[in-house]
Amino acid sequence: MYFVGIDIAKHFHEADIIDDSDKVVLKKLRFSNSHDGYNKLMDSVRKLDGNFVFTMEAIGHYWFNLYAHLRQDNHTIHVINPIQSDALRNMYIRKLRMMSLMI
Repeated sequence: MYFVGIDIAKHFHEADIIDDSDKVVLKKLRFSNSHDGYNKLMDSVRKLDGNFVFTMEAIGHYWFNLYAHLRQDNHTIHVINPIQSDALRNMYIRKLRMMSLMI
């Protein structure tokens, strides 16, 4: 099983892929927000043997075309609310800061 985390942006997205043991398989694959960009992502994914779960933030409307292509190809996709992911990130940053102050 592989997990594909996608950072959504207006013109270009970036993807990281990890396996189910948290090993980074691919880091910072930059691809355009276009059909050619989707093909670039999928060419990289197809080189790996296994099932994939895709995750992305719902940033404006920029995520929707990628989501539609992945859905059409029957992939498992999780779309995350950016407000929630920001709150989660801040929670862990604060926790790490507090832990570093305690040491």
